[in-house]
Amino acid sequence: EYHLFTFDGYATWTPRDWVRWDIGVFHGSLTNPDAIFRGISLTELSLGFDWRFRSNLMNSASADVTFYSDDNTRIGFGDRLVWQPLWKLPVRLNHRFTSTTGLGYFGFSETKDNGYYDPRQYLSLYEEVALDMTFHRRVRGHISGRAGLDRENGDDWFDVWRFDVSGSFVLHARFSLTAGYYNSTSRLDSREGYAADGFHLGLDYVHHD
Repeated sequence: EYHLFTFDGYATWTPRDWVRWDIGVFHGSLTNPDAIFRGISLTELSLGFDWRFRSNLMNSASADVTFYSDDNTRIGFGDRLVWQPLWKLPVRLNHRFTSTTGLGYFGFSETKDNGYYDPRQYLSLYEEVALDMTFHRRVRGHISGRAGLDRENGDDWFDVWRFDVSGSFVLHARFSLTAGYYNSTSRLDSREGYAADGFHLGLDYVHHD
């Protein structure tokens, strides 16, 4: 019985090399069953700014404000320093490491029991290390792990983590298949704010002019 028009779009502006601005708009629903049952929708406005200092070092900042149909409002921001070191393991495998040091913050105007996580204040500090590998021109792999410390409403810090592994396989000159698994206890990885794990599978088609 719940019918909702959804929209997700963004625009990018690059005023000069290695600098990028993004603005986005999302309108849709939360995927948690409690929120769907209550017919809660949201509209999110977001702004992002990327500044690459050199080819392997970049800072990415973002801010967003979200309006919920149950009269709640969420404000958030985040910042990430992304570094890809030039050193590699002494193995005959094309690979690259990525280190991401970041922080995230969000807070709600009200705390309600409507099927999503809505604390007054939430702060997260984390470190993530990722490894991308090319086994063959048709086969690529990705594995990453994140460890962090989170704090809710000024209470004690507690640990959170995320693990992600995926592989991409070129099936044909125009088709590739991507499959992966993730497991996260972070409140930052979903609009609902709950821990999650699952599989994903995708088929990509590339059009060549």
